[in-house]
Amino acid sequence: MIAPLASAALLVILTRPPVVIEQSKPPAASTQKPEGQKLPKDKAAKTYPVFELGDDHPEIQLGKGSKIELRARFAADQTDSEASTDDPAEVSTIDLGKKRIGVSGEFKNAVEFQVEAELTSTDPWRDVYGEFKYFGFARVRGGKFKIPFSLDENTGASRLDFLYRSLVATHLAPGRDRGVMVHGRVANELLRYEAGV
Repeated sequence: MIAPLASAALLVILTRPPVVIEQSKPPAASTQKPEGQKLPKDKAAKTYPVFELGDDHPEIQLGKGSKIELRARFAADQTDSEASTDDPAEVSTIDLGKKRIGVSGEFKNAVEFQVEAELTSTDPWRDVYGEFKYFGFARVRGGKFKIPFSLDENTGASRLDFLYRSLVATHLAPGRDRGVMVHGRVANELLRYEAGV
């Protein structure tokens, strides 16, 4: 007989609405700094410039909405073979496919730039452009940059599955060129457009 009473009491406790106990609110904390006391780190004002390890690249924060990112990209492809040959270079090779360094950044969340160069190439400059990006629906980019043609060509090298792009994308897509482009997103960012010369 005790077990049904215990379960009934437990049911009453579980279904009963919680009791709200009103507590008096503590007095509002003063925003003034007491004499000789330091503010916590999160409330202290940031002093610029600040060096940080960002999400993708190390960066120097110059102020609110202004930063410079340091970039470097190195990718290698190693091939090993067990075939017997007189030339040891055919047995094992290492191909450094990407050797790039660069700098990018933005100022006041309105102007963006990127300068990137290949370390060993006849045409070392990859991306050298500036972009006015204050308005999301109409951003203006000028300089040398990738032409928005071919998904494979416009996907970053660090996000590709393989070290090199497909031959079709390499031969058919124009790649990089000098010019001016207007691009943006409209209709609540559902549509994206790009037009340039």
